[in-house]
Formats: sequence, structure tokens, C-alpha cells
Amino acid sequence: MLILSACGNNAGNLKFKTTKKAAVWSNSLVEFRTDMDSNDKRNDLPTFQASVMLNGKKEELKQDNTALGYGASAPQGMSGLYAPPRGATSAQILSMTPEQLVVHLHYDKWNILETGVALDKQVTLYSGNPVMKVIDYYIGDFDLLNVSAGLPIGYNGSVSKIENGYSILYNNGISAIIIMPEVENMTVDKGSGNVFLKKQIMPNQPLYYYVGLSEQGTDFLLEQLAKIM
Repeated sequence: MLILSACGNNAGNLKFKTTKKAAVWSNSLVEFRTDMDSNDKRNDLPTFQASVMLNGKKEELKQDNTALGYGASAPQGMSGLYAPPRGATSAQILSMTPEQLVVHLHYDKWNILETGVALDKQVTLYSGNPVMKVIDYYIGDFDLLNVSAGLPIGYNGSVSKIENGYSILYNNGISAIIIMPEVENMTVDKGSGNVFLKKQIMPNQPLYYYVGLSEQGTDFLLEQLAKIM
């Protein structure tokens, strides 16, 4: 059963809305969205799509619409990603003020090598800040799970290693960062066109990471990240 919050909620420049196909959270600089559990099967994996305000207009990023998109996560093994097959099954606001928006996304249990795993994801977006904080809680009958969070490299994107993560400069001039403070393994996967940050977690252990997008460059994104860490 699909459980949605109210169709639209605003606090200052922070906004959250849901439809039958997607949950969307945004501020004046960036917008993120994820597919809901619907019949829309455009993507083979649930991804985070994104848009950035560029010269006063919203530009949808289309560097890559596969894998994990702009900051989603999934268990990863020898056979690749074991992502939930159909996206989030519920989306709701945990808290909302003019300063920050906290959204809860739930992904129903799916099978990973005969083990059932569910995911509760908490996303925090801040007013006037292009960086969001993500906390994942993977739940299931497993001892340890390898989880990756990712970003697309895009067409002719330039990848740079930064502390605990990567930055990417896309060919449209937009930069992206992904940082996992307790990252254990970092991979640039040119075959799939993505970068991955990996950590091994126990059931219900919080996994923290940060994702940001802006036309103002990596240094600006790191400055904005420092404000929320």
C-alpha cells in the first residue's frame, strides 16, 4: 500500500510534494526526486534524479538516469547493485521549518541472495544550501551488508578525489560532490559511468553521507557542506 504525505508542503523556500510517481524535495537552489512504487518502470533501478537552478531557471540534470543517480544507495556485491526493484513505498515529512526539511522514505523488503532487506532513508535539506544529508538504515536478517552510495560521471564528466569522497564537473558547468565521512572503499567505475562510496554496515546501523549540486563549483559546495556537518 502506498502511503503519501499531503500533496504539497512549503516552509520558506523549502518544499516537499508527492505524486503517484515521485516524491520531490527542494529549496531555492536544488531539487531532488525519487520514484515511488508505481507502474512507472523507466529506470531499471530506483534512482535520485536532480535539478539545479542555473541562471535563475531550473535545469534538469540528465547526465545519467540509471544506477543510483544523484545520491541514492544500494547494497553492492560481486554481481553488481542489489537495489529495491520498484522504488520507495512511502514518503512523508518528519519535520519542516523555514531552516530545514527532514523527509522519511521507506523501501519495502526485497530479496538479496535469499535474504530479505528493507530500507528506511532519512533525507535532510537545508534552506539556501545545495547540499543534502542522507542517513540510511538497512534492516534485515544479515550480519554485514556492503552498501554503496553513488553519483553519475556523466558524458565527458571530470572526476576528482576529495576527502572521503568525489567531486564531478559535468560538461554543462554544474559540479557535484558526494562525501561519506566513514567511507571504507571508493571506486570510479567507468564501465557503469558512476562513482561509488562503500561501507560495510550491520542491521539498523546508520549510514551517513552527503550530496550536493551547484553551478558555483566544488569549493562552494564544500563550504556549504561545512555549514551542516
